[in-house]
Amino acid sequence: MALTENFPFIINGIVGQQWTSSVDSNLRILFGMRGSWQLHTKKATYQMSAEDVLVLNAFEIAQAQATSPDAVLFLIEIHREEIENQLDMQWTPIFDCNSMAANQFTYRKNEFNQLREKLLACIASFYEVSGQNSFGVYEKFFSLLNFLKSHFQKGSFHVPDDFSEKIQRVLTIIHLNYTKPLTLQQIADETFLSYHYLSHKFKAEVGVSFKKNLTTYRLKKAATALKISDHSILKIALENGFTNSKAFHQAFKEHYGTTPREYRLKQTLPTLDQTKAAGQTMDSFELLDIEAVMLELSNYIIQKDSEDFLEPKQLQKQITLHQATTARTVLPKILNIGHCSNWLRNDCRQALCETCQELNIDYLRFSDVLIENSLAPDSFGILPSQFQLIRLLRFTVEQHLTPIIHFKLNPEFISSLTNGVSIKEAFQTWLTPRLEVLQQLVDEFGEISNTWHLEFDIDPFPPDVTEIFSMFYQQLNTVIHHPTIGLNIGALFNSPELNQLDTLLADLAKRHLMIDFIDYRSDPSHDYLWDETQQNLLENYQKYNLTTLKETLTKYHCSEKILLSEWNTLTGNGTTLRGTFFRSAIMLKDLLYLTTEIDGVGFWLNNEHLLTQPQPTSNGQDRLTLYIGYQLKRPAFFALQLFDKLKGPLLYQDDTICLTQQGQILTLLLLNPAYFNPAMSIDETYMQYQSQLINLDLLPINPGTYQIKTYSLDKDHGGIYNEMLQTSGLESIDQEVIDYLKRAILPKFEISQITVTKKLKFKELLSFNACRLIQIKRLPQKSR
Repeated sequence: MALTENFPFIINGIVGQQWTSSVDSNLRILFGMRGSWQLHTKKATYQMSAEDVLVLNAFEIAQAQATSPDAVLFLIEIHREEIENQLDMQWTPIFDCNSMAANQFTYRKNEFNQLREKLLACIASFYEVSGQNSFGVYEKFFSLLNFLKSHFQKGSFHVPDDFSEKIQRVLTIIHLNYTKPLTLQQIADETFLSYHYLSHKFKAEVGVSFKKNLTTYRLKKAATALKISDHSILKIALENGFTNSKAFHQAFKEHYGTTPREYRLKQTLPTLDQTKAAGQTMDSFELLDIEAVMLELSNYIIQKDSEDFLEPKQLQKQITLHQATTARTVLPKILNIGHCSNWLRNDCRQALCETCQELNIDYLRFSDVLIENSLAPDSFGILPSQFQLIRLLRFTVEQHLTPIIHFKLNPEFISSLTNGVSIKEAFQTWLTPRLEVLQQLVDEFGEISNTWHLEFDIDPFPPDVTEIFSMFYQQLNTVIHHPTIGLNIGALFNSPELNQLDTLLADLAKRHLMIDFIDYRSDPSHDYLWDETQQNLLENYQKYNLTTLKETLTKYHCSEKILLSEWNTLTGNGTTLRGTFFRSAIMLKDLLYLTTEIDGVGFWLNNEHLLTQPQPTSNGQDRLTLYIGYQLKRPAFFALQLFDKLKGPLLYQDDTICLTQQGQILTLLLLNPAYFNPAMSIDETYMQYQSQLINLDLLPINPGTYQIKTYSLDKDHGGIYNEMLQTSGLESIDQEVIDYLKRAILPKFEISQITVTKKLKFKELLSFNACRLIQIKRLPQKSR
């Protein structure tokens, strides 16, 4: 019996004598629940028993005949085109998933066991939904799809290692962009390489021209779509990068020796020789109702051999307390509010004040000095830019914040170059109004303006960057007596612009232009996909980036002051995975490392600030932010509160434990940093395996009574996502719900007293990426 929810798939339990699949573009997963079936396919006939699994790709046909009276078969039918509509992309997977196939590799046994767990979880959630937990169904379904993709999908993209890095990158660009208009000239421009050099190198290594390779790749993708999709030939042509039907037909016939229509007919016509030979032409089956399905699931779980679930990871540690000799470095924090126009928003100012009261903030970073009232829906009047900026800068003075003013060339500057305007003229036109506002601000604030950090963003590198930065540098020196000028150099990991940065720094050194600080960006989720990266590189991503930067700066004796104003941790792709992949522990682990390495680390106040800019450079999701909306705090906010509690000299630190002491108070931070594919975070069973049990002894310790304060930050305490699901998202909540969420999403706080004789023992179970901060204070002895 099918449920009526609008899911892109349907699940049915089947009993009876015979069932035959339809011929269409849907995918089907057959799962033997009980008894046995004889399964006829185009390739072979199989004996299907309980727990066997077979995936039928689009337009593949199968017929199942019961060979035992108790036979029960489960069918998950996936509406491929509906998923394409939801994802707004072409999705034509081909899976090789058949537990009955001969000569299976040993490792496949474990993969099929994991697949069965996901199938059962998906079936159970589908029939338990009752209209109230649709997200849970999607959670299990996409976990299942992701596992199939990772372990059973054929033809996954891979670039051979014997190609040079440049050609590997070109092939990757083809893979990611073959559906769009794409030329070698575009790629040459993006990679800052000569067109003729790249064309010659591509043909020398790949063996064919770029155009031929691109056309062949598009044809292969189109051929797959012809086999497993019933879309029109024109639609398939356009979806795979061809501009019209005629060009597609000519290229297809030249490559395959037949027309697209003839190719489709040959590939998709099913044969039912096996089923006809079986002597039955009429199907005879029934669909189980919900009660029968749940009974089958219960019996299956009860009768199934109990599995040995993995125990949580365990860590045994003993720390000997001693007199601290290392003073703990304090890491200054930068608060980003985006374009300066955001200051005009009342809710922004309220969130700013709250943040400055509850966190130790050192810098306030905003973009530009030209206010645009159109960007601020609730601005408090139309005043010239300098008066609005005066109010903002007075706020920084009151809060003891150092402003970082971020300057980035807008698209209008680049477009003006195509109109015959020289680079110097265009840049001067852009710079002059900003200098005028700065001059009025300097007149208002005087010498304190020397502390303002003025950074020029060169990501991506503008044309003639040395010349325009020199103009920026020299003209700022005419406005501010001793300006603090820095460069924002953008991302570093595998950056093609690293050589350009090297050249720029060399040129600036020759001109004796002293850089006061360097700002950079660091985002592992932006730089690469999980499947292409080794886990140890993810764990040390921040270290890799910083080492790369410092090597370059040392070469030219550049500024020793380094800021990381925009960064991220490993995160999931898409709204769902960003919510389910809780990551506070890996954020704090990175902060502990960065504390001794850089001079400031940044956080965004709110996602909206990434979007309400004249030139947004982000989708609003790929930076660490402190608020959802302006009232609801994200886990990053609470993680920073824990981070601020680490006061006093450092007694011990590694990736899991940090121990400090201030006076008589010991502060212990425990982390369970977990690096895995974020897509797995929607699988509850898998997540249980990521827990860690920490057994920790602190000794020697003075006997007595101790007060223990414990702050727990994990997906259930401080993680907003689970609570948000119960309120159907931000769109429909009112102030009452917001007030409820403010209370519900707080970290867990506990306080207790214990009597200690020789040592303190802690046994703490932390879920994935959870954080636990424990403050230990010896209480004075009571007088008798």
